[in-house]
Amino acid sequence: MLQAQRNQYNEVNTKVQKLKDMVSELNRLHANNEPMFVHYRLDTRARIEHFFAQARAECGNTLVLEENITRENANRNYNANRWLNNRPNTDDGYNFRGRGLLHLTFRDNYHACTRYLHNQGWLSSDIDFEAQPQLVTDSGVYALLSAVYYWNDRKCYPNAKKHQEVLIFKGKHLYEIIDDEANGNIIITKENVNTTKSVLAISLTINGGTNGLDDRTKQHARIKSQNIFKDFET
Repeated sequence: MLQAQRNQYNEVNTKVQKLKDMVSELNRLHANNEPMFVHYRLDTRARIEHFFAQARAECGNTLVLEENITRENANRNYNANRWLNNRPNTDDGYNFRGRGLLHLTFRDNYHACTRYLHNQGWLSSDIDFEAQPQLVTDSGVYALLSAVYYWNDRKCYPNAKKHQEVLIFKGKHLYEIIDDEANGNIIITKENVNTTKSVLAISLTINGGTNGLDDRTKQHARIKSQNIFKDFET
């Protein structure tokens, strides 16, 4: 019993430390003396609220930085049709399961994330997430950076037939969607969920569909209403 409590205590401490490491990284000063959150395009209240709302939806309230899925199910689900370079009859599905704040998934994404972060100078050249995917879970900073990559690199390409409501955001980065407040803040109903165009567009880009849209919408509303990032002026 005591050992179980000790293990639980250690796990909580580890997660708290990872959160602290994320905050430290966001506030770390770049060579140009600007905080890194500016370079990561998390520099307005609206941007950072959306970012962490999606992260909360992906990781839950206990900061689960690694997808809870069995090896068998991961390989079956993620290796089908060689999705994003996962190789059939291998453990690629399991090895490259969802990790980090936005649950980076698939071999190609781990490779692209590493390359992007190297090119930006945000990740040491000797770190390779494709070669060592577990790093994205083990380090709070790397968990953050894997999400920062997605935030800065990915663009919205909604299905024209299924998601006409957000076609206006086609080809836009996630942070650009948020900056378009005139369109993004419009309230819509999607699959019986009252949400906004920006939350829908961002959720589609991160998740690939509307799975968890209700939770993503609620997380965003909660973060806004609780003024968690009130110190951001815009």
